[in-house]
Amino acid sequence: MTELCKNEPETAHRMYYDYSKTEADTLMDAIIDNTLGRLITPITPNANKWQELREMLAEIDIVTLTDEQYQSLWTL
Repeated sequence: MTELCKNEPETAHRMYYDYSKTEADTLMDAIIDNTLGRLITPITPNANKWQELREMLAEIDIVTLTDEQYQSLWTL
């Protein structure tokens, strides 16, 4: 998805506006374009990198994953 958005910015814009149900405007277009330039590809799976996020999401009761569930996210 990251590479698609970087390679097809018009598609990224359309997906954002369709999802957010908002009208396109100059400021948001600039924010989207700036964000696309910051995306890193290819994304390399790394469970350790996201462990703190996993813990925070559990702490604020958004999602709690077992170790098995969490590790399955990183299986290619």
